[in-house]
Amino acid sequence: MKVDFVCTSGSPIGVTPARIETGCGGAELALMTLAEVLAKRGHQVSIFNNPVQAGNYGGVQYSPLTLFNSAEARDAVVAFRTPYAGISSSKGKRVFWSCDQQTTGNYKFDIFPHVAQIVVISPYHFQYFINRYQADPSKMLCVGLGVRTWEYEVPVAKVPYQMIYCSVPARGLETLRSCWGDIVNRVPQATLKITFDFRLWGFSPGVEGPRLSWAGVPGVEYLGGIPRASLVRLQLESEVMPYPCSYDELFCISAAECQVAGCIPVTSSIGALATTNLYGKQSPGDPASESWRANFIHEVCETLTRREAMLERAELCRSTARTNFDWDKIAMVWEELVLK
Repeated sequence: MKVDFVCTSGSPIGVTPARIETGCGGAELALMTLAEVLAKRGHQVSIFNNPVQAGNYGGVQYSPLTLFNSAEARDAVVAFRTPYAGISSSKGKRVFWSCDQQTTGNYKFDIFPHVAQIVVISPYHFQYFINRYQADPSKMLCVGLGVRTWEYEVPVAKVPYQMIYCSVPARGLETLRSCWGDIVNRVPQATLKITFDFRLWGFSPGVEGPRLSWAGVPGVEYLGGIPRASLVRLQLESEVMPYPCSYDELFCISAAECQVAGCIPVTSSIGALATTNLYGKQSPGDPASESWRANFIHEVCETLTRREAMLERAELCRSTARTNFDWDKIAMVWEELVLK
């Protein structure tokens, strides 16, 4: 098939796969990886997103938006994350692929009437679109995101009691800071690596406040943004991902990646975490409440200290996640249900 992805604003603008190595956001990673896998499966794939350096990367052509010709023959055109004014006149099956609660424009008027298919990334996202935008369920399809599982085949030994926080600071890092004293009182061996800064999204680091709040805490290293290979290694090394998330995650690629790495996510059940973190541990309720925090601390400490049970759950996470988040299987769903 001939498939064109069109990105008119937001984080995919300008990116090429070189950004994967230095670090990029989850939506960028999903777009570039799906395109790469579709190309490897024999399809002709183009991404129009005003790349800094146009060219063919891994079988995918990255081109300026000005080169997109809506009248050109194709099997499908996918507007990624934001409405595209020219999609109503584009040849081929017209698809909107969303990874967000909202971006620019008015979905109800700028995109929904002009596409045959709306792709969302979790059951929670599906219901969110119905509730907020009155999206037509008959036009919607839920297709989850994948993990670049081949990057996790490197043999890396676990570091006992090491944990990793690898999501956006505003989504739960402050809550983790308030729990940390109790965690190390119960498990003195516990250590923590904190990654992420806003360079992933093309901005300045922007984490001075969170970094300062953890400064000088024994056993904690605030790494900020790190290369992709370093992140994968840390996920493989770590035993637990403590994530007291207070944000309505629409998927949570970090939790999916950590499961593939055999690193057990201990999370809230907010948003899509209820389905993405199926094989880790979930603490239902409100992360702002003291009772929730007490239960979260208990779950983290129990996971770290019950070593045999931890190994069993880590292997369950690893084996099931490598099947559930396999990009090749997800590409087959796109071929069969989205693009035809």
